[in-house]
Amino acid sequence: MVAGLGLAWVAFALHPVGDYFTESDFYAGYVAGARGIQQGRFDFGRYGAYGPLYELALAAVSWATRDLFVSARAISVASAIAVLATSWAWARRRLGDAAAAWLVALLAVNPTFFRYGYSAGTDMLSFACFSLGLALLLVRRDVPGALAGGAAAGAAALTRYNLASLFPGALVVWLARRPWRVAGRGAAAFALAFLAVVGAFTIPSIRSGHRPGATLLHDAGFYLEDAPATRLEERYGGGEPAPPSAAPAQHLALRALTGLATHAREDAMTLLGWPVAALVLIGLAWLLATRTAGPLAELAPPFAAVFLPLAPVFYTERYSMVLLPLELAPAALALGRAMERRRGWLAVPLGAAALLMTAVACFRLQRLEQLSIPVETLAAGRAIHARAHAGDRVLARKAHVAFAAGLEPVLFPDVRTLAELGEFCRRERVRFLYFSWYELRLRPQFGFLLDTSAVVPGLTPIHATVYKPEATYRVGPELGATPAWWRDPAARDAIRARVNALIARATAETPP
Repeated sequence: MVAGLGLAWVAFALHPVGDYFTESDFYAGYVAGARGIQQGRFDFGRYGAYGPLYELALAAVSWATRDLFVSARAISVASAIAVLATSWAWARRRLGDAAAAWLVALLAVNPTFFRYGYSAGTDMLSFACFSLGLALLLVRRDVPGALAGGAAAGAAALTRYNLASLFPGALVVWLARRPWRVAGRGAAAFALAFLAVVGAFTIPSIRSGHRPGATLLHDAGFYLEDAPATRLEERYGGGEPAPPSAAPAQHLALRALTGLATHAREDAMTLLGWPVAALVLIGLAWLLATRTAGPLAELAPPFAAVFLPLAPVFYTERYSMVLLPLELAPAALALGRAMERRRGWLAVPLGAAALLMTAVACFRLQRLEQLSIPVETLAAGRAIHARAHAGDRVLARKAHVAFAAGLEPVLFPDVRTLAELGEFCRRERVRFLYFSWYELRLRPQFGFLLDTSAVVPGLTPIHATVYKPEATYRVGPELGATPAWWRDPAARDAIRARVNALIARATAETPP
């Protein structure tokens, strides 16, 4: 309850706009999909990289809220609460009450979990479906439970395709159970439900000429690179198709082997944080030494099934987040057992210290996120909306400002000259142009656009901010003509100096 209230408060009081990273997919992709569904259009071609469930949920919830971003945050908050509830349910049955309390507490304050608990994206909804499937797998041993668990696992796969990996892990758990007859019926029921849910989308999608997951396979090179985020975004995130991956099998095998160690280390230091990671290692060692690790046995196949396919790809804690309850289980079980054996005098302080340090790290991350979100897009969007007409389009590197203006976005192209930019805007029917500190990072050749005093033919300033600097313009047909100051080196140097001063001032005024 406390975690849910905290998530809701951050989501609706402190997170008025999505970030420029994960939540960019909401503005650039999920919004259009949800609106299409509401208008009766279901495009199978949209789902080459992710499944349709998130956009279906977004469309359904926004019928009530009338606001897609409100709906997205509500889905994530509700999903996070569902993850905590289902984790409590299976941990209480398999590990005990005390261990379940520790597990849920450590999960609730985890910085990554909390961050995506209010984020506008697929992460927490897929986690909730995965967690429900896991809970039913671990708690229920009857056919109805297996059917429900398979359906939940299928829903997770139709939100994020990589979570289909729960399917083989769950089958291993079922087939390892006794008696064989019961295990066989359960495995068959789980598989039937999973395949029915996945097939209900996959079969008509293939018949329409679109293979689910085709984009993931085509763009596999993106996931096999360890490059800075901005370079990867320019290569794969600008709307152009990525080249097919031609990585040899030996390269993939080597990445998988090295990735096992890399992902384990990063899960410990980044996802869990070193205090909790140390607690997990101490707890696991104590459980093995006392031969009380038995309840963890059934957690190993689902963990391995999800963890191993991630090994070849670059690390991000988002992808590993669904493993949090499984990774926390050794620490939670050890703490619970120690308390049951009257050894809480040592266990409780260790657990409380790790919990407190994680909560502090969580607070710091959420504060950093709050400072970094592009709130300037909201004011710019309102300024555009006040002057816009139906059918107008907004040029920016991200789609946030167009969403705030209620218009269609056009992504800022990687052109080199003002003439090319003008031609692009005329061809794409762009009526408004937005240029901020973020565009400056990726399109530095147009840095002068941040200075509204630098007169550019065809651009009329309508809004500007100093903190997190941005400049918003109405676009006219003259865009592309050479400005009067362009051939004057002194004038160009003065404009560059003003832009640098603007960035320096904004950086100095940003709270630490």
